[in-house]
Amino acid sequence: MDKNSAKNALKESSANDDVASSETLSAITNSDTTSLNQVRDLLFGADLKSQQTLLYETERQLKSDIDELKKLFIAKLSDFEKKTAAQLSDLNAQLKQESNARAQDVDKLNQALNEARKTTQEMVQQASSEAAAAEEKLASEMSLLESDMSQRFIATQEKIDGAEAALDDAKVDRSSLASLLVALANEIEKDNGSR
Repeated sequence: MDKNSAKNALKESSANDDVASSETLSAITNSDTTSLNQVRDLLFGADLKSQQTLLYETERQLKSDIDELKKLFIAKLSDFEKKTAAQLSDLNAQLKQESNARAQDVDKLNQALNEARKTTQEMVQQASSEAAAAEEKLASEMSLLESDMSQRFIATQEKIDGAEAALDDAKVDRSSLASLLVALANEIEKDNGSR
């Protein structure tokens, strides 16, 4: 045999020995465990069983308590969610109501402002039209007054010119001139009194 074949054969026999020793060890361990359990039952049998029973009852009670706590927690949580939802719903309704009331107040205020603006515009338009009418009337009266004054001035000028021409032509004496001037003054007084 060559070296490689010898090594392989050695490995195989070693592996077979390991499997056999492992199986043997497992059988011994199983038999030891069984023996150990038997010894323990003999020594501590009643105490161990009562401890196991107590442990089982404690675990069962613990599970029951946990289940009760879960149920209680779920019930409390559900109740809290319902109360919170109801409070949020009430708060939302109150906010909507207040929002609607404020919106109505704003609408009323806007209407009042629009009416005030409209009234102000109407008053301004009325005042403007009255001012325009007064200005037009004043202009018309001024025009009439200017025309009247112009006519009176022309009439007075014509009388003065006529009196001057009459004086030049007739060489009227002072008493005639005085009576003409008195007549002229009376005419002017009448004109001023008629205004």
